[in-house]
Amino acid sequence: MASTTRIFHHTQYPTISPTNPANDQAGKTVLITGASRGIGYAIAKAFIQANAYQVILTGHRQESLDRAVESLAGLATNTLVKTYVCDLSDENSIEILWQRLGADHVEVNVLILNAAESASGPANPVGVFLQHLRAAFDFNLFANAAMTAQFLACKPDDEADTAPNAIINISSFMAHSNPAPQQTAYSTSKAAFAHTLQLLADEIPSEQCQIVNLHPGAILTESAKNAPQEVKDAVLWDEAELPAAYTVWASTKEAAFLHGRFVWANWDVDELIMRKEEFKNPGFLRLGLQGSEFVDIRTIFDEIRRV
Repeated sequence: MASTTRIFHHTQYPTISPTNPANDQAGKTVLITGASRGIGYAIAKAFIQANAYQVILTGHRQESLDRAVESLAGLATNTLVKTYVCDLSDENSIEILWQRLGADHVEVNVLILNAAESASGPANPVGVFLQHLRAAFDFNLFANAAMTAQFLACKPDDEADTAPNAIINISSFMAHSNPAPQQTAYSTSKAAFAHTLQLLADEIPSEQCQIVNLHPGAILTESAKNAPQEVKDAVLWDEAELPAAYTVWASTKEAAFLHGRFVWANWDVDELIMRKEEFKNPGFLRLGLQGSEFVDIRTIFDEIRRV
C-alpha cells in the first residue's frame, strides 16, 4: 500500500503547493476541526496561503484557538480567520456550532475533519477495552458523521452561487493496517468512518460534494512525541506541510477522480493523475478485504451463480 506510486513524498511539491495558482481557493470558506496545532494548524496555514476567503478554526479551548490566530495573523492578509469553540465529543456542541455559523451567515464550502480520539491499548481483556472502543467510535465515527451531516444539510443563501463542495477526512493508515497492535480502538474507528464516507460518496456525485479519505503521513505531532523513543527513532518523519498542501489540492476539481477513495499524502499526485484509468475499477484505493477481488453487492450473486 505504501508503494502505490513510484515517488513517495515527505514534503510538499509544486503540483500540490498552496501557492500554485491551480490550487487557488479564492472565495472559499474552509472549516477545520482540531485546528489549533499540529496537522490542523498546518492545514489552516496552507488554505490561507491558497487565498481562501475564510478559514474557520475549531477546537475545544478558546485560548488555544486564540494563539493559533495570533500566529497566523501576519500571513492572513487576504483571508478572514475566525474561531469557534466546539467539543466534538458532545453532539449538542456540534449542533450549536452549526447554528452559530448559520446565525453568522457563514457558508462552509470545504470541511476538513482533522480532530481525532487516539485511544490505545490491547483489545484483551475485552471488558476493559470496551470503554476505549466506545470513546474512539463516539469521536472518530459518530462525531465526524454528525459534522458531515450538518455540513451537507447546509443550504446557501438565495443570493449565493456556491454550495458545499468538499469533505477531506484526515484518516490514518491504521484504518487499513493488519495487524494493529495496541491500536484496535483507533484502527477500527478510523476504518469505520473512512468506510462510511467511501459508501456515502457512492450516493453523492463529486460535482455536489467531493469526498476524500487521506492518510496524512508520519507527522511528529504532540501526541506522536509521547511515543517510545525507539519508535520515534525508527520512523522517517514527514513534514506537516505535506498533508496540508495535499488537503488543499484534494479539495480542487483536479482531484475529483479521488472521490470516495483512500489515499496517502505521500503518494505522488502526478503519477495518480496519469493512472486515472485505474480509478474506473470501483474497488481501487478503497477499503475492503485483502487477498480478494472487489465485491459489489449489486452483482455478487450473479457472479456466484456462474462459479
